[in-house]
Amino acid sequence: LLTMNPAIAHFSPVNVLKDTATLLVSTDIAVLIASFAAAWFVIKRAREIRNPTVREGAASYPASVDEAGTLPDGRVSTKNAAQGVLSPVIFFFAFLGLLVAAYLTHQQPIIFPRYGLILFTLGLPILAWTFRHIRNSRPQIARTVLIGVIVILALDASIQFAGAVGTIKQYRAQRAVADYLRDHFDLRAAGKVFCDDGTVRVLSGIPEARFVTSSQAPRDAGAFPSFLQSAEVEYLVLVNTPSSNPATTVPLNDVPAFESFQPVFRSRTSFIPTDIWLLRKEK
Repeated sequence: LLTMNPAIAHFSPVNVLKDTATLLVSTDIAVLIASFAAAWFVIKRAREIRNPTVREGAASYPASVDEAGTLPDGRVSTKNAAQGVLSPVIFFFAFLGLLVAAYLTHQQPIIFPRYGLILFTLGLPILAWTFRHIRNSRPQIARTVLIGVIVILALDASIQFAGAVGTIKQYRAQRAVADYLRDHFDLRAAGKVFCDDGTVRVLSGIPEARFVTSSQAPRDAGAFPSFLQSAEVEYLVLVNTPSSNPATTVPLNDVPAFESFQPVFRSRTSFIPTDIWLLRKEK
């Protein structure tokens, strides 16, 4: 991954902000806040968890009032409540800590949305527990907290919906190029395809051995044509991304110009901007 994307080999403000936003949106801000609130509650009540007596206001009640942990006045013992949420909180922050540690040590240089979705799944029960605890301990603010949770969930859902629409459009653009390659590339010939877009490569159904990428190519525009000739490249797939090979970058609104190659297909979308050029070597 780092070989294919040299731009992410080192931390940069843009990449860090992008990865942080991905983690926040996919995990859901309300779930994160609730998980940190539950962790704070567990830490705060740690002494009471170890103490055989739970203090509730000015009174002291035995921890074994009943199996459900209900106190004489009808409230739930904070000791039993903390014990009930302890395991989910530990599991949630163990995974979050693993992800952050892997990211900071470059063992995982990109935060993918699927990691946040794992945290979202782990944190949903904690969110429900946190709201229930607030409702029991501070009922006067429970309505405000509930409204805030709903607003945050709706905001995150709208962001994710927009991202899903953009991803589908991007996928369609990649699929169009992949279908063209599948229909026109001759597997019986010796030619190859230059393509840095992994999605296009997979969707085309062409064996991976028939592709060459920027990890094998020079990043100097002057040496790039010679590389294409020596690698017997027949099709050239150009995708403009921040990590694109400088030798393959196409200026905005320009038609790519490569010696002995002619544009035959273009696929693009403005929502999650994607612009893919497909060039074929002249016979």
